[in-house]
Amino acid sequence: METIDGDNPVEGDLALSAGDLVWTSDLATEVAQRLRVRFRFFQGEWFLDRREGTPWYQSILVKNPDSQTVQAVFTKVVRETVGVKAVDSLSFSLDHAARELSLEFVARLQDGSTFVSKDFGPYILEF
Repeated sequence: METIDGDNPVEGDLALSAGDLVWTSDLATEVAQRLRVRFRFFQGEWFLDRREGTPWYQSILVKNPDSQTVQAVFTKVVRETVGVKAVDSLSFSLDHAARELSLEFVARLQDGSTFVSKDFGPYILEF
């Protein structure tokens, strides 16, 4: 699991030890961090290339989103993350009334290990 700096206990934030950065110790932790960044990076957010990012407003946070499109977007985000070799399974559920989206997936990493999202999540922002 990831290390949290005692002076700044925000999950996903930098962990500091005597002024030095604490580097991730394994590929799974590194991939979890990369996935959080990728899922929280909205398409159109970066001024140098508005095509980059996850198409939240274009494909997911729309009225009656197409489930196949949402599945494809999430699979692409996970599959194209550095360190991920393949996506073995991916499922999501969207609760319109509660305005909640949950995502679970299993991926194989480049080192041959298995990455299970619920061991490192959540990845999605609360809307």
